[in-house]
Amino acid sequence: MIYTESRKIEYQINRLLRKANTLDDEELISDIAIYICVLVSGYIETSCRDSVKMYLYNRSDKTIRRHILKNLERFTNPYLDKVLDLIGSFDSDIKRNIERSIDDKVKEAVNSVVGQRHNIAHGRDSNISLVRITEYFNNIKTLTSSVQVKFR
Repeated sequence: MIYTESRKIEYQINRLLRKANTLDDEELISDIAIYICVLVSGYIETSCRDSVKMYLYNRSDKTIRRHILKNLERFTNPYLDKVLDLIGSFDSDIKRNIERSIDDKVKEAVNSVVGQRHNIAHGRDSNISLVRITEYFNNIKTLTSSVQVKFR
């Protein structure tokens, strides 16, 4: 199945969210929320790659697919504009359709998670909480699901 990598990350995030919600140690919960934030950013990247893979497997030959997938390895920092540009590079109608379906909560979730991941990766403070990252993750899943459906 094409979506194997993003599903693995989604499973890991859900497992950590369940575990964190059973804890009483606020500092540990905060540390887990920060780790989950990094995973969610990776989930966005991986979901985009998985969707493109599905699109390519349904619409291109092996040589073109191999070339695009090799270049896709450099797809990082998945701010919403970058995700939409990636989608639009394959199909502008799908991009417009997805843009129309995205609300402000999804935009904030994607861009905030990627921004927080940058703060975390560069040793800066993060104000992400377990409640907030859970909310962001749920909003991001609506985007990734929409992209996966439209890219089939």
